Amino acid sequence: MQVAIINTSGNVGKTTLAKHFLAPMLKAERVSIEDLNSGDGEADIELGSKKFKSLASELMANPDLHYVIDIGASSVAAVLQHFHWLVGTRAN
Repeated sequence: MQVAIINTSGNVGKTTLAKHFLAPMLKAERVSIEDLNSGDGEADIELGSKKFKSLASELMANPDLHYVIDIGASSVAAVLQHFHWLVGTRAN
């Protein structure tokens, strides 16, 4: 299972929810996507939004991988651009 936590506002509890509830409950690795702000330094994987496209491709190819993706407010626009590209690709 793959779950993404996303909100355009900072300090709303995305990391807390991902770190203390979802990742342990789902026995998943936590991925932090941050561009401007620093993550908590405890994510299993920390990436900038420019690397999200390759991560998303990997996840689509391997649906059995378990990840909780914590998308920081500074990275929302770039990550959503990827989904726009993805939807356009699937429609064809």
